[in-house]
Amino acid sequence: LELSSKTISIDQNSSVFQHPGRSNTNVATLAEGLEGLIMTPLVFDKADLSSVGDIESESSHWKQQVRPELSGGLYVESRFLRGLSREREAKNMSLDPNSSVVFILQIKLENRRTDGSLLRRIRLIQRGVSGSGIHSLHRVKLPQEVGALKQDKKCTLMLGLEFGTNSEKDGNLTAKFDVKSDRGSISIAIRPPLGEMLVPCKMSRDEFNAFVEKMQGIHQRSVHSFSLQNNVRGKTILDQYDSLPDVINKHANLAPVGDKKGWSNDDDCLMLCAELPLSGLLVCVKVKCSIRTKTGEILICCDSTMALNSIMEILKHAVCHS
Repeated sequence: LELSSKTISIDQNSSVFQHPGRSNTNVATLAEGLEGLIMTPLVFDKADLSSVGDIESESSHWKQQVRPELSGGLYVESRFLRGLSREREAKNMSLDPNSSVVFILQIKLENRRTDGSLLRRIRLIQRGVSGSGIHSLHRVKLPQEVGALKQDKKCTLMLGLEFGTNSEKDGNLTAKFDVKSDRGSISIAIRPPLGEMLVPCKMSRDEFNAFVEKMQGIHQRSVHSFSLQNNVRGKTILDQYDSLPDVINKHANLAPVGDKKGWSNDDDCLMLCAELPLSGLLVCVKVKCSIRTKTGEILICCDSTMALNSIMEILKHAVCHS
């Protein structure tokens, strides 16, 4: 950053810089001695940056919660945080980041009205949940009310959820809220999917291959074939192939096997793993894809049939939206 005497322009007679009862004759000397000054950019240690976490890579995909045509122009979407980003926000809310029943969501609000009007007093109000097999909230950390939001403007909030018990079944953990503003109110339900409940773990390629080889029962493995088609949502075959690892990561909290992230150059293979939150059973996912044949295959191995089917549905949906 380079400063010159032209950088700062001050009118000595301006009332902005006048203090009652004091002379302001020294204000003009503010820029003196700063000519040609060079400021060294701030430098951060790489370890310090990695300890903060990257919210874009440590989060799930965005999910629409409120449509503007049903809420007076208010659009709401949410995503789950993971890794260091989740840990940081959980600590800020006095929630235990090591607990598998704690979920942190980033909420995005947007004013999509077309008449230029403000949206005022936007807030979340917790609602009660009841029903057979439903695990209700133990604690909730609601974000502060947004006083006003101009047209086409956005803001993000953090919501903390802590459930009383965990589950390995989709839809069992449920939190309900009313999203209120001066234009009305609409109810939403937040249900952490099994893909977000998974606990990433570390495995070597040899351990992964040995586990997959052992899981040969019809209820221990599931296979799904898919194909890549050109010009899907404006993406080429190569675009879909390159983005598939990131898309899968956005839909399920799985860790790469070994040190390799993304596709293996040897066999166009993606290896991922995690543990189930309650039983600790391993979940191993192997994705193969070929640009030449435009086809691919998802293999999931797990000793829990219910979890196996749920995770396969999640990944099938991810591949369809790659």
